[in-house]
Amino acid sequence: MKNLAVGIEQVLENKEKRVLRQQQLLDTYHLPLISFTINMPGPIKNNSIVQHIFHCGTKAIIQTMEVQNWHITDSILLEENATGPEALWVIKGCSDFNKLKAVLVDLEQNLMLGRLMDIDMVTPSGKQISRSSLNLPKRQCFICAKEAKICARSRQHSVEELVAKIEELVTLDITMNPQ
Repeated sequence: MKNLAVGIEQVLENKEKRVLRQQQLLDTYHLPLISFTINMPGPIKNNSIVQHIFHCGTKAIIQTMEVQNWHITDSILLEENATGPEALWVIKGCSDFNKLKAVLVDLEQNLMLGRLMDIDMVTPSGKQISRSSLNLPKRQCFICAKEAKICARSRQHSVEELVAKIEELVTLDITMNPQ
């Protein structure tokens, strides 16, 4: 499932499946959940670079939940997916959903590879809390620091340029944080 090119149809189909899995977990537990995927440009959504980012993010999210004394009740980890690895975690012990989202945004902003991570939080009622609803800064492009959505929509940077920068960031992370 790694190094396979995927099209937008596959990405959208997988997103629908993820939403169904989220709803099943919400219906079962009635607790908030975290949805974690990787923002990877281009047709290759799962390779060794993506796996490294995913494992760094997974480790950071689990450690953060432990530090906050929030508990993972159930989880679904899908790593061998052509559209990219993903994880869902049901969180017990957290009643302040805004705080949970703020903690997750902090990971996205402060981890070296955090801007490549998409860490969403869904309330028990199925509502996704956004950065803007908490007056938190919008995502920045990891190349030019402009608003990421603007760069993406205008195709400010080529896929090759984005992938080269991601590879550079991952190489730096591996150098600074040898396993």
